Amino acid sequence: MNNLLQDIKFGVRTLLRSPSFTVVAVLTIALAIGANTAMFSVINAVLLRPLPYNQPDRVMAVWQYDANQQINAFTTPNFVEWKRQGGIVAQLSAFTSTAFNIADQDVPERVAGGNMQYELLPNFGVQPVLGRNFTPEEDSLNGPPVAILSNAMWRTRFNSDPNILNQTIKLDSVAYTIIGVMPANFYVLNRNELLWTPLKLNPTDPSKSRRIHWMWGFLRLPDGMTKKQGDAEVNAITARLKAQDPSGDASRGLQLQSMPEFVYGDVKPALLLLMGSVGLVLLIACANVINLLLARGAARRSELSVRSALGAPRARLIRQLLTESLVLSICAGALGLGLGALALKSLLAMHPTNIPRVEEVRIDGWVLGFTFLVSLLVGVIFGLAPAVTASRANVAEVLKDSMRTSSGRIGRQRSVFVFAETALACMLLIGAGLASKSIWKLQKVDPGFNPHNVSVLRVSAPRSLLPAQLPEFYRRIFERVSTLPGVEAAALGRDLPMSGAADPSMPITIDGNTPALAEGEVITRFRSITPNYFRTLQTPVLRGREFADTDTSTSQPVAIVSKSLADRYWPNEDPVGKRLKPEIPDAPYYTVVGEVADVRHWSLDIQVEPTAYYPYTQLPPSIVALFQKNMSIAVRGTAGGIVPSVRAAVGEIDKTVPVFNVHTMDELFSDSGSLRRFDMALLLSFAGLALVLSAIGVYGVIAYSVAQRTREIAIRMAVGAQRKDVFELVIAQGAKVAGVGVVAGVIGALLLAKVMSSLLYEVNPRDLLTFCTVPFILMVVILLACYIPAHRAASVEPNTALRYE
Repeated sequence: MNNLLQDIKFGVRTLLRSPSFTVVAVLTIALAIGANTAMFSVINAVLLRPLPYNQPDRVMAVWQYDANQQINAFTTPNFVEWKRQGGIVAQLSAFTSTAFNIADQDVPERVAGGNMQYELLPNFGVQPVLGRNFTPEEDSLNGPPVAILSNAMWRTRFNSDPNILNQTIKLDSVAYTIIGVMPANFYVLNRNELLWTPLKLNPTDPSKSRRIHWMWGFLRLPDGMTKKQGDAEVNAITARLKAQDPSGDASRGLQLQSMPEFVYGDVKPALLLLMGSVGLVLLIACANVINLLLARGAARRSELSVRSALGAPRARLIRQLLTESLVLSICAGALGLGLGALALKSLLAMHPTNIPRVEEVRIDGWVLGFTFLVSLLVGVIFGLAPAVTASRANVAEVLKDSMRTSSGRIGRQRSVFVFAETALACMLLIGAGLASKSIWKLQKVDPGFNPHNVSVLRVSAPRSLLPAQLPEFYRRIFERVSTLPGVEAAALGRDLPMSGAADPSMPITIDGNTPALAEGEVITRFRSITPNYFRTLQTPVLRGREFADTDTSTSQPVAIVSKSLADRYWPNEDPVGKRLKPEIPDAPYYTVVGEVADVRHWSLDIQVEPTAYYPYTQLPPSIVALFQKNMSIAVRGTAGGIVPSVRAAVGEIDKTVPVFNVHTMDELFSDSGSLRRFDMALLLSFAGLALVLSAIGVYGVIAYSVAQRTREIAIRMAVGAQRKDVFELVIAQGAKVAGVGVVAGVIGALLLAKVMSSLLYEVNPRDLLTFCTVPFILMVVILLACYIPAHRAASVEPNTALRYE
């Protein structure tokens, strides 16, 4: 221990005697460690912390296959039919997201929640911390109104009242008895869920036909059963159902997906790719510091030789040099932790809304431990090679003045590390180049609407209204909002573009001839809207007309189709005047009165969906309540104060109705592509840092080489070499080292192209232009880094240099 303390004290004094070297080395490593700390904080919160369920890997999200063999949520008939099959699917439980109006305050409030079956919590392996779960009787159609609160709602709205059980809360004007409080951080689909009520599934509900996919299914694998065995059992049931009814919906089968896969989705590979990228930056930084230490070790050969001659064993010298490296890395780690905390604030400020659990991201004990371990590991990585090399020095070599021999060996070692960091930087830069091209292509995609100057709000009809009264309720809101000062146009629709939610999809029947759906083909979206919808969103009407006030429940049923739907069913024909019918039991045939441009509903990088639009006044009676339980309002106008005016207008119609989910369409549009932009921005940042570090590394190697070859250069010039020849010699040296690294980087990028493909939009991960342009730019930057030492070499005065030698 005393020897270790001596080594540390001596290492600190040595580093303080070389402040320039110490500052450069610490800053280089601190930048890389800071970036890794920030990224690990995100990885730790999003991917590594366990989900709020017991054994989440055994909890399965269950999807059914729909008419075009795409996975989807459950329809009521399919859910009931599968649950009757026995085996593991007998434990199938259902959940659907919902929201509730709470009007016990001056301003009515809308809170997010869900309807769950009583089997759901046991499937998740979670029970309330206060009270109990729902009972089968409470989950029946005639069961009493009961509710379970989230921990957050219990703490904030009820001040953590320990006597909360059996109190009531009014939801949609109905008094619900509180029977339980869930653990902190529990949720099913959305962290905003504040309370849950029983699902009370009605198998005979006409609004929940085989074409309405609305329930999420979950089950827990029995102890001892693997997911592979679960899949095999589900496939066996599917085969049995197919034999009984080959055309039945249930015979298409189910897909099991573990909860971690269900929650993380496409986020996991993107975050892991970014973590890998920032790890490459750390390796590049280590290579740079190794080069600094090699140069410093060469300058300290005399000191180390004398210490060896005085009896210091080689192992002790290596330990001393490693201790100095670890002191450097620990200091860099401390600074990197601060830089990481600052970087984390920036990451959280720009984080995409669709990264799950991002609100849990913070610097905690796991992050501190990660940073400390990385600092130790980095200290060993960049300290070991220079320590071993420097410890080889001996007095005999020093007395013989063999520095040039050793310098050649050190120069070759430094070239190897520059080759490595150039290769890594090239890989990162190619990834960033592909990402930039992907963003450029996305910016050219036409969304099919104009998001500027549009405010979006959501309203929910009072529960007391009968289904037949809903269209009139929304008509009054539509007319009142349309006449507000500053409103250029207004419209209502169930789910607006980029809102993160969509109306159901279902097959349609074409009057005369209905082409069969191809496997994997996107089936038709069913959208209910008011007049002025396309005018408000500024979606081009390509043929025919928009809906009008004259399209009522007593007039001829009409529809408007998207271009992709028209091209699918009436190629090279005018769709106006054609007839279609959605596959809903009581739906009539609708006459097409218009064709509109395709709208990117989810985000710019997701393909358009064939869509049929229907007037909100002409919905089949069986689904009116489903489609008009709540609606979105889109208001176009540049005048200020539109949102308060809309709130007031809705309050005039019914003061118990809350206005919620208030956004601008620009915000929704930005959020829809935020994950891809987040990935690309970080990748570009890491690549830029890698480029700078690589340029510094090449500069350091060439500058060191020039300093060691001053005598050789002087002799060359004394015997006739021109300054131009010397300049080109040094530039060629840098180009040779970097060129080999660039070639290796291109090969590495080609091998990893598949990893990048998930982040790209309409860009080949082996895009020829990118693979040619990026290496060229990297070589130009490296040659520029070689310019200063090359100029210095060409400026050597032979007489002065040889006199000094």
